[in-house]
Amino acid sequence: MSSRSDNLIIKGLEKLPLQVPVELLIAQKALGITAVMVWINMAMFEQQHQPVNAALISEAMNISEAEVSKALACLADHGWI
Repeated sequence: MSSRSDNLIIKGLEKLPLQVPVELLIAQKALGITAVMVWINMAMFEQQHQPVNAALISEAMNISEAEVSKALACLADHGWI
């Protein structure tokens, strides 16, 4: 299953879709894309009943644990975790 939006094909919707709050997307300018992607990865791990920690997020996103920690602090400061 895919969806079309202005000639872009969105694939992967056939599996359980990950729901992202619209407020998070609105806040991404203040949070930064790394923090938003960290939150989305955390949500995915949680939804799949997998452990959530900085090392796993770092590996999944191919970023340093320091970047993950900074993103987590930003998410905490803005009330997202």
